[in-house]
Amino acid sequence: EIYFLHLDAFGPREDLVLERIAADAPTMLRPSYPAFVGINVDETVLTPRIMEAVANVLADARKVFRKAAIVGCGRKDQRAFEKTLQAADVTYPVAFFRDFEKAKEWLI
Repeated sequence: EIYFLHLDAFGPREDLVLERIAADAPTMLRPSYPAFVGINVDETVLTPRIMEAVANVLADARKVFRKAAIVGCGRKDQRAFEKTLQAADVTYPVAFFRDFEKAKEWLI
């Protein structure tokens, strides 16, 4: 099973993205929820605050994730996201994809 956090199509609305992350984080962190997580950020402007909020959820010690896939992130944002994930001490595999279906295949 895969849990997908849909942060796509928010455009430049950082406030709404951060609200969505805050609202979904408690569900994602439940022990009964899947350890494989996908995050769709296509058509959303990724800011340092958004990347940090996602990284903090993925690094939360209350949940052991096994893999994470980030979908829809451009190369420039990917490099920044990778640094943010590393700074948050995310130690499991995280991969970046342009295609939603390929991300799902990789997570399985």
